[in-house]
Amino acid sequence: LVRQQLVAAVAKRVRAPVAYCNQIGGHDELLFDGGSCIVTPDGVWRMCAPRWRAGVFIADLADEVAPPSVDPIADLHDALVCGLRDYCTKTRQSRVVLGLSGGIDSAVVAALAVAALGAEQVTGLLMPGPFSSRGSVVDAMALADNLGIAHHVLSITRGFETLLGELDPLFAGSAPGLAEENLQARLRGVLVMAAANKLGAMALTTGNKSEVAVGYCTLYGDMNGGLAPIGDCYKTQVWALARWINRDANSAPIPEASITKVPSAELRENQADQDSLPPYEVLDRILQRFIERGESADEIIASGEDPHTVRRVVRLVEVNEFKRRQGAPILRVTSKSFGVGRRVPIARWIGG
Repeated sequence: LVRQQLVAAVAKRVRAPVAYCNQIGGHDELLFDGGSCIVTPDGVWRMCAPRWRAGVFIADLADEVAPPSVDPIADLHDALVCGLRDYCTKTRQSRVVLGLSGGIDSAVVAALAVAALGAEQVTGLLMPGPFSSRGSVVDAMALADNLGIAHHVLSITRGFETLLGELDPLFAGSAPGLAEENLQARLRGVLVMAAANKLGAMALTTGNKSEVAVGYCTLYGDMNGGLAPIGDCYKTQVWALARWINRDANSAPIPEASITKVPSAELRENQADQDSLPPYEVLDRILQRFIERGESADEIIASGEDPHTVRRVVRLVEVNEFKRRQGAPILRVTSKSFGVGRRVPIARWIGG
């Protein structure tokens, strides 16, 4: 870690032991990881406190300890659990509710919530619609059972058909499209918020950074909620988190199908995320360069990425600021998260 190198450098420069004391926990989106330490001028570590865990530690300057090693995915998991727990504690929220789609994002958020709050404080809602696969329902049920959380099946199909009937005078003569897809997402959002109100719980959104970046999410639908635990995690990181959560094969809560299936919002027949987006490995690579590193489209293209794909992704990021502005607070785990970490105006000229 850069911080460790800085502490050692300061100790050497001032020729005295340096004690670094860091706070632990979340303040809204901001997360503090702890890791307090003492380093002597010879560069030797004399004490190192754990990350993401508060405590009182006594150091003997005659002791020598190994510099901490950090597993990036384990550390990311611990950061999100700590942030979620602290956010709920400090806002006096003891319970959370979320939609369970059978996909990887909601599975990871549910597992994080259980780790942060306990299974008895988490409620999952399965909300199948006209395009939901049987496998998605089975996977969501298996996840809930494995985690030991309360769960309920609330179909949106009848409500969707009723609303289509009401909208028929307006929609007549036009082919089904985005309006019908978003209507399903917003019906689910209504159910999640209704459950949150009735249960006295906070709704969690389950969107990842890749989707939020390019606007592959629905305002007043799947974006509904009080906190976005994985909103600063790219899709490829979510896959890695799922594998880490399932590291013990004997107690792996996330169904394998949720990890390996082709990602889909299931809002139309045979839909897949890659119908609308580049492969997530490519998308995440471009987004990291554009958002975290601040590279221009031309600089990203010069690195070897496909020009059309880069320009399309950059434009999607730029035109979807209005969605992100209305989203839930995001736990910040990168150098440039949406919200407090990256502020740009909505009303600005965007070329193309």
